[in-house]
Amino acid sequence: MNRKTDWRPWLIVAMLLSISLVIAYQYVQHIEIPTVEARRQLQQSILDGNAESPYRYRVLVPYLTHGLEAILKLIKPGDTFKLAYAIYDTLAIFASLTALFYYLRNWFSQSASLIGALIAAVSMLVGFRDHYYQPWSLLEPATIALGLHLIYHKKFGWLAGLIAISTLNRETGIFLAAAYFFPWVLPNPFKTIRKEKWKDWLVGLALLLIWALIFWGLRLVLGEAPHIITVKESLGISIQPQNLLLALRQWILFLGIFWLFIPLGFKAAPSFVRKMAWLIPAYLVVIMFYAIWFEVRLLMPLYPVLIPIGLAYLFPSEPV
Repeated sequence: MNRKTDWRPWLIVAMLLSISLVIAYQYVQHIEIPTVEARRQLQQSILDGNAESPYRYRVLVPYLTHGLEAILKLIKPGDTFKLAYAIYDTLAIFASLTALFYYLRNWFSQSASLIGALIAAVSMLVGFRDHYYQPWSLLEPATIALGLHLIYHKKFGWLAGLIAISTLNRETGIFLAAAYFFPWVLPNPFKTIRKEKWKDWLVGLALLLIWALIFWGLRLVLGEAPHIITVKESLGISIQPQNLLLALRQWILFLGIFWLFIPLGFKAAPSFVRKMAWLIPAYLVVIMFYAIWFEVRLLMPLYPVLIPIGLAYLFPSEPV
């Protein structure tokens, strides 16, 4: 594969930061400012430990932005809530696009990887709909892309720390723990044991244990909370005819024509990427029962899985 450098690294970073600023500006203007008081109330309920489930347990971003507010008040006393979130939005989007870019660089050129990051950036604009406070979703693509990068390079110590952080952000940290098994254990599970590579099983089980300890630990420390919406209620909303049509429109718009490249590029995709495709059905089953189907921001964690498969069709000579 041709690894010729097309641009200096600082230029790539500058481009991704510039794009992130544009996306964050749109997010602040269209989501955060019109709903600022509702956002403020929900964050405070999380900080106070009395929010409904699952928001009560998604503590990472509320505490990060609360700390950032405290720092900003030292510089500019007053209401810094909107400014703190504008900074967070920019950094989270930048982290997600940058992590995705460098994950794609494991197999694709700078040009192809940048195209993949830009596809994700454009689709974020579709994901802005239908919520007023879901800041963890902006960070999820970064944790998933970085996690898969660490799995690919077998950096399991760093992966353990990332799973802990991502579980404090949202429950989907379990998918990073599960993803470890796809390339290193599941292809030949019994052969793995016979070849005395049982350590791979122990590592995977340890990663799942880290997720479970934090997931249940949060519930033990913060207490049980009623669910903001039940499975029956979410399914009832999703299957309403007008909402099914909205979901169809949103899903199509999310990746547009790029959806067609994903099945076409599967065979040409790198072996590691194909194995990670097991995340797609697992994640979609969760969305089917625990989410509102037209909220396509929930598809953003799948960027590191979907985009390299589609890129393999567009750039078939590049993957190794």
